[in-house]
Amino acid sequence: MRFVPLCLILVLAFSGCTSKENAEIAVLEGEVFVVTRGRENVKLALVQIIICETGVNAPTYPTDFVANTVTNSDGKFSVHLSKGMYRLFATATRSIPFGTVEKYEWVIDVNLVNDRQTIMLSNHNLSPADKWPDSLRRPSS
Repeated sequence: MRFVPLCLILVLAFSGCTSKENAEIAVLEGEVFVVTRGRENVKLALVQIIICETGVNAPTYPTDFVANTVTNSDGKFSVHLSKGMYRLFATATRSIPFGTVEKYEWVIDVNLVNDRQTIMLSNHNLSPADKWPDSLRRPSS
């Protein structure tokens, strides 16, 4: 009879051995590219990706971020985050012939609920220009 409570305590103690932090970590991965008028896909490298937590007072521009990264030469990025709600910010420029500079800005809400989630930043989900204050925009060259 003495061993039943001891066994019950051991079973309960070891049944929760996985830590909560490890169980709730997910991978957010994505790629940044634009489609030109000629329907060419252009991958955007070295684009800074800033990720903020969202909540009641979700930021409209990046202030306190929980993660940041840059895209690789293929325009891809990957970050490890706890599952939850986030707001992703990215801005890029691209020089095209005859001295024209195109500016791209994204503000995307992400609900990270799966272990791995993929998003695309492209022409279809560009943000309106008023979402980014001028002080945070990259200077055009």
